[in-house]
Amino acid sequence: MAEPKPKRVKGALPSCPKHFMNNRSGVRQNFPPLLEEGLCGVSSVLMQLSYRLLALAEVFDQSNVALARVSKFFLEQSEEEQRAAEALLKHMTNRGGYYCSKTLQKPGCEHVGDVMTALHIALNEWKTILGYLEELYNISIDLSDPHTAGVIKKHFIEPKVRKVKVTGDLLTNTRRLGCTQDGKSSFGEYLIDRLEEELK
Repeated sequence: MAEPKPKRVKGALPSCPKHFMNNRSGVRQNFPPLLEEGLCGVSSVLMQLSYRLLALAEVFDQSNVALARVSKFFLEQSEEEQRAAEALLKHMTNRGGYYCSKTLQKPGCEHVGDVMTALHIALNEWKTILGYLEELYNISIDLSDPHTAGVIKKHFIEPKVRKVKVTGDLLTNTRRLGCTQDGKSSFGEYLIDRLEEELK
C-alpha cells in the first residue's frame, strides 16, 4: 500500500505545488517533508529578493541618480540574500531534501526613483521573509527537528532582525532629512548617501 501524501504546510509560507511529485533522495536524514517543502519555498523567495535588490542597486547606479553608496548598499544586500538562499539549499541537500527550481519573476522596480521608496520595498520584503522564517522555526519545533530550528534561528532569523532594524533607522533618517517618495532627487538623498553610517 502506498504511503499517504503529507499534508501541505498551512499558513503564510510560499507553497511548492510540484514538490511532492518530484523524486527525492533515498537518504532522508529524518527530514520532515512539510519542512522540506517550506524550506524549498523560502529559498525561492530569497532568490527573488536578491534579484529585486540587485535591480534597486542598478537604479541608484544610473548617471541621472548617481548615489554610489546607496547602490553599493543594495548590491551588498542582494549578495547576502543570494548567499542565504544557497545556505538554505545546502542545508536541504545535507538532509536529503530536494529543491524544485523556479523561474524568477521580473523584479518590478521600474517605478523606483528615490531612496525612501527603495527602502520601503526592502523593509517590507525583509519583514515578510522574517515571518516565513519564524513560521519555519515553529514548524521545525513542532515536527521535532531541533537541528533545522537551530540553523534557522541562528543563521537566518537573527540576521534578518538586524536588517529590519538598520533599514528602519535608514528610513527614519530619510524622513528627518526631508526625502520624499515622489521620485525626485533631493539634497536629503545626497546627505544620506554621503553621511549615513549604515551605508558604509
